[in-house]
Amino acid sequence: MKRTELLRIEHPLRDPSCFLQKYGYPTETTAQSMFSIITIMSGDKEDVEFTRVPALFRPHWSNVLLDDTDVTRKLGGGAYQRFGIDPSTVTLVIIRPDGYVGMIAPASALEDVGSYFAAFMIPQKVVLGTK
Repeated sequence: MKRTELLRIEHPLRDPSCFLQKYGYPTETTAQSMFSIITIMSGDKEDVEFTRVPALFRPHWSNVLLDDTDVTRKLGGGAYQRFGIDPSTVTLVIIRPDGYVGMIAPASALEDVGSYFAAFMIPQKVVLGTK
């Protein structure tokens, strides 16, 4: 996963009109009130630095995962290949609360992801003076 591509989509994801900010619980102030952001990266554990992942994509250390083999080099890794996702690009995978995949989209399709959520979600109401 390229850091530059993550940085490129971070700003649009922080925009108030973006699905990530638009939907949520009125009493909450963060996108994580409705969405759980889990970042899965492809690479070697020796080469990946957690702190180089932009803050939006690492709300907690446990939400950043690496698709690499375990220390014995016998288990794990290869998820990108199994699911047909290019490991060199940012891909959004929307997992519904029931565990089904709702949508898979390239980072360039944020508007399509927004349309997906607009079909069934109600934007949060901003109370004057709270934001």
